[in-house]
Amino acid sequence: VVAAVVCWLSVLAALLLAGGLRNTPHAVSGILGGTLLRLLPPLAAAGLCRVAAPAISQAGLFGYMVLFFLLMLVVETLLLVWLLGFGRRSLVSQSVATTSLHKAS
Repeated sequence: VVAAVVCWLSVLAALLLAGGLRNTPHAVSGILGGTLLRLLPPLAAAGLCRVAAPAISQAGLFGYMVLFFLLMLVVETLLLVWLLGFGRRSLVSQSVATTSLHKAS
C-alpha cells in the first residue's frame, strides 16, 4: 500500500505540473520537472522506510516500489500523450497531404 500511494501521488504531481505548463514556452520543462517529481518521492520513501521501518523494507518494499513505479510510468506516459496531444498535428497534416495527392492525380 505504501508503494502504491507514494507512486500514485508522485505521478499525480508530475501530471499536474506538465498539464499546468502545457501550451506555454515551458512545456518541456514541465515534463522534465515531472520526471523529477515522479522519481524522487519513491526513492526517498524507500530509503526512509529502510532506516525508519526495517520490517517494511525487508518485506519487499523496494520491489513493490519498482513495480508500481513502472506501472505508473506507463500510465503517466499515456496520459501525457493524450493531455498534450502529441502527434495530432502530424496525423492531420499527413491526412491532408495524402488527400491533396489523391486530388492532384
